[in-house]
Amino acid sequence: MRGLLSERYPGYDQILPTATALPDEPSFDYLPGNMMALALAEPRRLTQSALWNNIGIFCPTNVPLSALRPLRLKSTTIVYDVDLSLRRALALSKLKTSLQLEPNEVEFLRRVSITIDSPRIYSLRMDGPRPRYVAACTDALASRPDIYRLRSVLVGTVAIDFVFKDNVGVFARLNLLNKVSGSIGAGVVRGESYSIVSENVVFGAAVRPAKPRPPNLKPLLLSMSGLN
Repeated sequence: MRGLLSERYPGYDQILPTATALPDEPSFDYLPGNMMALALAEPRRLTQSALWNNIGIFCPTNVPLSALRPLRLKSTTIVYDVDLSLRRALALSKLKTSLQLEPNEVEFLRRVSITIDSPRIYSLRMDGPRPRYVAACTDALASRPDIYRLRSVLVGTVAIDFVFKDNVGVFARLNLLNKVSGSIGAGVVRGESYSIVSENVVFGAAVRPAKPRPPNLKPLLLSMSGLN
């Protein structure tokens, strides 16, 4: 998704593993405002968003997605038509970037389309609910250098449709689909139509460094008797 995020949603990165959005879960991993430990797998480039790995350590806002008012965006589709000679070099490059395919695997394909349906942005607003962090959790993160805050998240249904060349066998087609599904981190392979569909998933996040407040230090109490 890195190429698509960079082109259509600049400023948003991909975080793995991908997760289905849970609207009523106040401790969901990918809530806007969450502070979490992330490891940078791939840096942001000119035509690619950054790729992060979720380490599994985070402090939730305890404000579920259902309590937020999302910004609804138009659905969008990107088509990579690798059979058109004038666009062949550009399409191959973008396919390898977006789907993490090897050059020989790209040669199996005639066309790929990636559709984001019903995309929406969730973020904490000044006039909305305030985060309710647990102090013990943020205190535990205060000394870690790898803590980031999710300023906002992108949620939608991601569908990737493949048209293979006629000489590509069924086994090779399914292997490629499973590889792409694994690199995305979510999705159901529909072999009959050669498509991967991930419904209502968090497919992007705006990530910023965060510095949780250090634990509150208790005042030092001195015994007056010991000063005599």
